[in-house]
Formats: sequence, C-alpha cells, structure tokens
Amino acid sequence: MLKDLRKIIAWQDLISIILILFFIKISFLESFAFETSLTYYGLFILIIACTFIVSAGSFINYYYKKVKDLTFFSKKQLLYAYFILASAGVLLGSYISLNIDKPFFILVFFFATVSTVWFAKNSYPKTILNNIFPSFIKSSSFILIWWMDSPISLNMVQWEIFLKIEVLIIYFIAISFIGNFIRSVIIDLKNFKFNRKKNEETLPVVFGEKAAKKIIIVMAYSVTFLTLALILYLRKSIFSALVIFIFMIVPQTLCIRKLIKSKTEKDYSKLIKGLSIILLLGVLAIPLISYFIKDVIL
Repeated sequence: MLKDLRKIIAWQDLISIILILFFIKISFLESFAFETSLTYYGLFILIIACTFIVSAGSFINYYYKKVKDLTFFSKKQLLYAYFILASAGVLLGSYISLNIDKPFFILVFFFATVSTVWFAKNSYPKTILNNIFPSFIKSSSFILIWWMDSPISLNMVQWEIFLKIEVLIIYFIAISFIGNFIRSVIIDLKNFKFNRKKNEETLPVVFGEKAAKKIIIVMAYSVTFLTLALILYLRKSIFSALVIFIFMIVPQTLCIRKLIKSKTEKDYSKLIKGLSIILLLGVLAIPLISYFIKDVIL
C-alpha cells in the first residue's frame, strides 16, 4: 500500500502546499498582528481540507492514467478513494468557509474538486495543459490563504503595511507558477523520446527540444530578475537581502547554468532534483524573509 501511495501522491508538492498555507498565515498575517478570520483551529481544518482535495486529485489522475503499475489499489479503489477524499475536503472546506462567514469559498473548494476530474480526463495524451494546470494549482495555495484569511477592520497605517506585504505575496505567486512550469517542462525534456513515440503534444515535442529549452531559460532568467527586483524593494533590510540571495539568487543561478548545459536524460534528472530543492528552499525562506523585513515595512 505504501509503495502505491508513493507513486500516486506527489508528496513534495503536497508538503509544499501545507507549508505555504502555514507560513503565510503565521509569518505575514499573524506576525504583523492583523485581525483575521481564521483561528489556528480554522487553519488546521483548512490545511486538512486542502490536503484531502489535492490527494483526491492525485488518485483521480492515476485512475485515468494508462500505466498499470499499482499492486494494492485497483481502478475501482482509486475511484472510491477520490470520492471519499474529495467529499471530505469539500465538507471541511465548506465548514470552515461558513465558520468565518465567507460562503463564497464553498464554490472554490467545489470547483477545485471538479477541475481535478476535468484535468485528469484531458491530461492523456499530454499537452501543454499538463504544464499549466498543476503549476497553477501549486501557486494558488498562496492566493487561497491570502484571500480566505485577509485582514479585517484595517486602519490607514495597517492598509499601507498590508499593501507592501501584498507585493511580496504577488512575487511568491509568480515565481511559484513559473518555477513549477519550468520543472514540468524539464520533465518533458527528459522524457522527450518517449513522449514523441506516444505522439504526445508536450512543449518539446510540438516546438522542438531546442525551442522548448530556450523558452524555459528565458523564464528562468525572468525569475532571477524578479528576485533581484525584490532585493531592491527590500534594500533597507540587509538581512532580508542576504536571505534572498542565499536561498534564491544563488540556487537560481546554478540552476540556469545547469539548464543551459543539460543535454542527456541523466542531466535533466539531476536538474529536476535540483529544481525541486530550489522550490522547497523558496518556501522555507518565507518565515525568514518575514522576520527580517519588519524594519522595512513597519
């Protein structure tokens, strides 16, 4: 069973989403003493609801996957697991939405479960949708917690602080989407021969290996430029700039250098692992950045 679960669920992505929800709440909303809707209990319920919905998406995706490499779960059990997890996720999401008097988010949780089915049905054969949709889902965790737990009863000073922090949140959303998109295209570059043989319409198959690689190199440079812009924005805080430089600029630069040199499947495999570490470092840097920027924002 555990062997199958390791194949079905993208554990790193799931852990990243959980950490994002927790860090944004603690590091930016609680740390700056905003009055918000979600209590710690509410945050816990929200994290469980998101965990169930994301896991449900993994199960339904594997249900429609043509690969038959599971030893414990049958096709029917995958479908049952989806319905149980999706239903539990929507119920918990609905409960917490009503609890904080924001019933609109019930539709958000419902849409999330329905969209995972739609994506799973349309993800084989692979297209560029396989790069865009998962990248959006991973980056949307920033949007969810920021909107769902947005501060209430702000005075003018608090509004100014909130808007400054919002710039940081927009940055995290942007690099999360671009970083995950780049990672997914690198996976397609690694599997280029297999995807071409299966007539799948991935970015490298449609535009060619070199063109696809150039596209993500440009995107990688854009992430680095955005990060440099963030350092300039927080230039008054030396420690914040240092954290961003160590956790983001250095790994991003090394990643771009490795991407330019990568040619073989082995090269791309190493790059995928490296990029996964970089994305995780970006998430782990959130509380450190929050701690050091108070002198700049307050």
